[in-house]
Amino acid sequence: MYNLSKELKLKYSPISVILTDVLPENVEEFNPGKYNNFCSLTCVREAAKGYTIAMSAESKGCPGARSGMGFADETNMPGGIEYFLSCGRGEGFPEGERLKKTPEIAKAYYAGLPKNHEFKVCCF
Repeated sequence: MYNLSKELKLKYSPISVILTDVLPENVEEFNPGKYNNFCSLTCVREAAKGYTIAMSAESKGCPGARSGMGFADETNMPGGIEYFLSCGRGEGFPEGERLKKTPEIAKAYYAGLPKNHEFKVCCF
């Protein structure tokens, strides 16, 4: 099998995200207990290592994972989803993920995500 990552001497494999209603054969559903981490970024990290992982609305994980993958609308996150995705809101609130530079950029990004879908999300 041709491996683009090895050919290009990449440290990590490129990742594709496929939205589908049918879970492909031989694909592991994300189980945070296996990784001791509830974050969906764990799924992405494992995919970058070359594993195929799927997430669904039933997958265990943090509210941000369900929301970021389009299975729920978590705009009621303490402190606001835009702060969670960017800089955080301060003491007493969840630490910011720093995935987006500002709360405004994070809010616009989040507004464009699909919400409350029944598809499976597969990371390759």
